[in-house]
Amino acid sequence: MERIKLTGALCLCQCLVAINCLASEVLVLGHQSMPFCGIVDGRNTGMAVEILEEASRYGGPQFSFNLNMSWSDAQASVQRAGNTAVVIIPFTKTPERVNKFTFIAPLFSHHIRLSTLVHTPPLTSVEGATDLDVGVLRGSAIIPTLSQLGFTKLHTATRAEHVAKLLKSGRIQVQAESQWVDTYHWQLIGEDIRRLQIGPTVGPNLEIYLAGNLSFPKETTIEIQNALNRMRDEGKLEEILKRWR
Repeated sequence: MERIKLTGALCLCQCLVAINCLASEVLVLGHQSMPFCGIVDGRNTGMAVEILEEASRYGGPQFSFNLNMSWSDAQASVQRAGNTAVVIIPFTKTPERVNKFTFIAPLFSHHIRLSTLVHTPPLTSVEGATDLDVGVLRGSAIIPTLSQLGFTKLHTATRAEHVAKLLKSGRIQVQAESQWVDTYHWQLIGEDIRRLQIGPTVGPNLEIYLAGNLSFPKETTIEIQNALNRMRDEGKLEEILKRWR
């Protein structure tokens, strides 16, 4: 038994060393956050996935994906990765995160908005929702902002789909989510998009990044940045985003 444990530990160490040495291979962690990223019909897909796969063709590293984690677990795993090439998507740059992660490169921008069911009074301001039951993704970058604005009844869920279901069932009155994610998951649970009432935006536009921990390899950072810059210069980045708008 002791020999098996030692052998298993040795194999794990060898795998970590291999990932660290092969800076051209990057493991991408994330969760079901379509259309940003996720697994559909057994295949990794989404805006961020398409961008990274294309970046490999533009001289960037090869990317492998594990997009079936909870959002909090994905963040914790990146933090524990040491100097191995492990990253997280889709990751918003916020003041709370700046000193904890390496923000390798921006992929696209988005904003958070509040939405309700059409049979309820429309929200005319963010302030009008502060005392309502609001659903939000656990670990979302918008949670500190909501708290600062005085939201007192936040309900978190591990997946965006679960937040949509909470709204559908009436267990929450409002959902706080990205302008792409809210409508995507509303339709995913079989609801008519006309039943979703789009309300005010919370905060400014936010940049979605590819991020690693503070020990992420610098040479791999440069490799990724150069590939994305070439894509941006040639219009390939915008071409991908247009397919999802």
